[in-house]
Amino acid sequence: MAGQWKKATDSNGKVYYYNTVTKESRWDKPVEDTTDLKQKLRDAGWNVAKTKEGKVYYYNVKTKESRWDNPLAEKATEKKTKTGQIKKTTIDQVKNTANTNEDSKGNTVALATTNNTEKYANTSKILNVKSLTKDEAEKAFMDMLSEHQVDSSWSFHKMVVDLGLKDERFWIVDDDPLWKQNILDKYLSNRSEEQLIKDHAQASKFLEAFGNLLKSNKNIHYYTRWTTVKKMLANESIFKHAVVPEKEMKRKFNDYIRTLREEKDKKDESIKELALREVNEYLRSILIAPPNTIESTIELKMTWSQLQREYITGNKRFAANKHFRLLSQHDILNQYIELVKIIQGNLASKVSDIEMKNYSRNRMARDQFKVMLKQPKLDIRADSKWSELYPKIKSEKAFLQLVGRNGSSPLDLFYDYTNEKKAAINGYASVAQQILIDNSYVWAGIEDSTRISKNITEFEKANFQNISGIIHKDGKLAHLDEKDLQLVVKQAIAVKYDTVKEIEQRNLNMTRIKKNNLVALFHRTFVTKPGRFEDAVAIIQNKPEYKALENEPDIIKQLFSSFVPSKQPQANTQNLSRKRKATALVQMDY
Repeated sequence: MAGQWKKATDSNGKVYYYNTVTKESRWDKPVEDTTDLKQKLRDAGWNVAKTKEGKVYYYNVKTKESRWDNPLAEKATEKKTKTGQIKKTTIDQVKNTANTNEDSKGNTVALATTNNTEKYANTSKILNVKSLTKDEAEKAFMDMLSEHQVDSSWSFHKMVVDLGLKDERFWIVDDDPLWKQNILDKYLSNRSEEQLIKDHAQASKFLEAFGNLLKSNKNIHYYTRWTTVKKMLANESIFKHAVVPEKEMKRKFNDYIRTLREEKDKKDESIKELALREVNEYLRSILIAPPNTIESTIELKMTWSQLQREYITGNKRFAANKHFRLLSQHDILNQYIELVKIIQGNLASKVSDIEMKNYSRNRMARDQFKVMLKQPKLDIRADSKWSELYPKIKSEKAFLQLVGRNGSSPLDLFYDYTNEKKAAINGYASVAQQILIDNSYVWAGIEDSTRISKNITEFEKANFQNISGIIHKDGKLAHLDEKDLQLVVKQAIAVKYDTVKEIEQRNLNMTRIKKNNLVALFHRTFVTKPGRFEDAVAIIQNKPEYKALENEPDIIKQLFSSFVPSKQPQANTQNLSRKRKATALVQMDY
């Protein structure tokens, strides 16, 4: 006969299923005929319903009674108890008759059996429990729970493990875990107010026990929701008789789920790191040429699209590695890019080595060319020209080895060398100028120290011989050869010429400014030009513009003679209002 099957756990924590009607137990859950069961309940006046949490309960249509236990199961239990008592009475009568008839025959055998039983008897209280009826056992079982201070933090599994091995009263009703679960629920529901207050004070203990319950349930995963867990734990005593608000249990559940998620993330991360290392080796074996070849460090064998087409998409070798399934195309592309960077780095290193070797050769070629420029046969001076030098060196080995190399060219090195020569000549020219000052040399061709009547060639010709004689006589530059000494004299003359010319130009600029200021004064002062120059001077003689040219009367007269007064502007009576005429409005688009 089909009945209602309930899930239970034995002392070892193994799950089995127990039929509340037939009292049959088995490891696998059979398929129940729920239609037949519901029909029998209706015949007895009972209906089946569920709470909001999904827990099943029964209510009587006539008496309005509701209960958690199956009423058919209770009737079956009572019937089984009565049948067991009748069977026991019959068996006892049979045993007494048999003992009377065979008392004399079995004395010897009974004595031997008694001796053997006493010799190997097991005195454990748990193994020698006196069975009681459920009504008799209920009080003893309740007393046991009270003595061991069982509270709402105890799960059924904890009760089996902790009490099943310590207290023989746990086994006064054997092989009926559903009855024990119901007694535990009844005990927790009927606790005194003092016990409830104590349980509430130990909320942390309860939450710890609730956390252990979550950990022991293998059906809770990192993605499990609270609503699912509530249904899953609906029949657990620790959940039904909770001493903390649901939000506290939910918070404990969320903490546990967060822990599971973190553990999974760490595991996934470690697996992904392994997968990345493996895919890197896989790509390296494909992309990078074997060692001891030129291509092994500077050439990439294929592009990303070729790699993806030939060695990733649909490739059996790639598909055989289960770790690769955790990687996205982006992860694999990043590994490809890393290998490209390695190859680029190797290529840059190779190029750097080659450049260093070439730089060494270039530097050697430049050094050899510099040595060649210092050869006396080339006689390079500060005023030497490349056009003069090139015919002499165009066939020289040092010149040919330098042509076409990176860095300074032969022409650059030539200019560097001549610039060094010029710098030395300029220094010696400064010494020559000091010699001329010490000897109070008077320069030919200079008027009033501010004007030169000759050009540079004439000026140099007029002073060259005299200056050369003074420098030879002084002896400070005696270590110079004749060619360099001539360059020093020419440089000293050029410096003097440029200095005087600069002073002359500055004076001319100042005179022009003074003349412009005086003409402006004429325009500001005279509306009409005075008839005589003396009259004009009498009016402006105290003005700073006039005093600036007071020592140049000829210039003042010339400016006055050419002075023409400016015309007076006529008054404009026309309306000069700048007010703009009104125009049509423009409609803006914002």
